Amino acid sequence: MGQRQLDLTPVVQTREELAAALANVVVPRAVVMTMGGLHSGHGDLMTLARECVGDDGHLTVTIFVNPLQFAAHEDLSKYPRTFEDDVALCSERSADLIFAPTPDVMYPNGDPEVTVDPGDLGLRFEGIARPTHFRGVLTVVSKLLNLTRPDYAIFGEKDYQQLTLIRQMARDLDLPVEIVPGPTAREESGLAMSTRNKYLSPTA
Repeated sequence: MGQRQLDLTPVVQTREELAAALANVVVPRAVVMTMGGLHSGHGDLMTLARECVGDDGHLTVTIFVNPLQFAAHEDLSKYPRTFEDDVALCSERSADLIFAPTPDVMYPNGDPEVTVDPGDLGLRFEGIARPTHFRGVLTVVSKLLNLTRPDYAIFGEKDYQQLTLIRQMARDLDLPVEIVPGPTAREESGLAMSTRNKYLSPTA
């Protein structure tokens, strides 16, 4: 058990700790952004990130349940949180660093007055039912990109509208990062893997 602890990916929670951990990292850098509740699909994104940067590159995984992308009636308070298991999976997939901030760290002045407008696409499809969702997603993604400064950022194709909007944000705002899509991982039943699948019962 003690040896396993030595192998765990280090965790930082503040901006200062993150900056210090990345200060001397000059090799290619990748980030995988998550809200925790990790499963093997997230692990596959980490593996893809490692392929992008190579064995000598650096992989940061972020774990942050972003309140900006939840509406008042949604599941922010009960969203699955499995931090110890998440750290174990990151370690198994050779992540170099985990950044796990609190909302106060990400939004030190409260909800931001300046946010990223997703444009017309953000109000279509999923955005019809969740009109504030993608504004919250793009805002936190832009902040995390600024904090982690990766060469590559990996996002799953499962959330295709989100992936499309993130690519468009990177293009339109000239963000110096390559957005890399990761294939959708599926359960044996064919259902796309998702943290919220934990809400489902085994039978219909």
